[in-house]
Amino acid sequence: IGVPNGEILAPTGNAAFGTPVITEFFDPDWAFGWGKRFANWEFSGGVQHELTSGLALNVSVFRRIFVNYSASNNRSQNPGDFDPYCVTVPTDPRLPNGGQPLCGLFEVNPETFGVLEDSITTFADDFGTQTEHWNGVDVTINARMDNGLLLQGGVSTGRTSTDQCDLNVNLNNPSQLYCATETPFLTQVKLLGSYTLPYDIQLSGTFQSLPGQQILANVTYTGAELSAGLGRPSNVSTRTIQVIEPGTVYSERLNQFDVRATKHLTLGPAQYRVMFDLYNVFNVSTPLQLNNQYGTTGGGTAWQRPTLIIPGRLAKFAFQIDF
Repeated sequence: IGVPNGEILAPTGNAAFGTPVITEFFDPDWAFGWGKRFANWEFSGGVQHELTSGLALNVSVFRRIFVNYSASNNRSQNPGDFDPYCVTVPTDPRLPNGGQPLCGLFEVNPETFGVLEDSITTFADDFGTQTEHWNGVDVTINARMDNGLLLQGGVSTGRTSTDQCDLNVNLNNPSQLYCATETPFLTQVKLLGSYTLPYDIQLSGTFQSLPGQQILANVTYTGAELSAGLGRPSNVSTRTIQVIEPGTVYSERLNQFDVRATKHLTLGPAQYRVMFDLYNVFNVSTPLQLNNQYGTTGGGTAWQRPTLIIPGRLAKFAFQIDF
């Protein structure tokens, strides 16, 4: 079905549209049995050492390996049924490759477009190699002083690497764009402390510094732009393409500081605690979610416009009775 007829307004890749036909199958050896489910192996080791009385240091390393990937292979296509093409990344200084060609893209040729799909889902290892590894390190310190001071905190960092280039080729998916990625080491810093003042008043605080949000840019290209790259008419009227390599660009870090003051009271058989909390002391407005759809709306770009930010400074009074 490739010509608009008043009811279908754009070509469709499903030649059996509206017809009850089974187009996807599952390998029984993959779907049933022991040890077939997607899983991961994790290896870790750590060392703890008392630096001095009341002060301990912990160092741990981790490695996580994911296994038993599944893959769906369309048996009605082969790599020769795809045509390569490039698009031009929008000229924008905020894009790492703005104004440059982005290649490694493929579109099925018109002769195969619309052919009834015949796919089977089975083990990815039956077609090629797909890997994902995570490696990390944790360093923490725990200090308990005789003067009532408590300090805890540390640094946690790690990065993820993925590779499915070999799998793509053997799955009749010749695209090599972003098939192998590796994030930088993403580091978290978390600290907490408390100190008891005279008159049984306790002051405490927490600080956390977290990595920013991954920045992506989904650009929608028209059929004319796709056709120019293909050197022939495209099969579709639009296509959305990710123009920033995943895991390479991140927004600002989230740095949050919270404090609490607690007064302890004893009246009769009951214990009372009166608390005052102040969250987000410095009233930062770091984005927690961003709009990754690249485009313009209302005369201005909405790309990277925050859709969720950290809640503003908040004060809270509370009390607790133990009896």
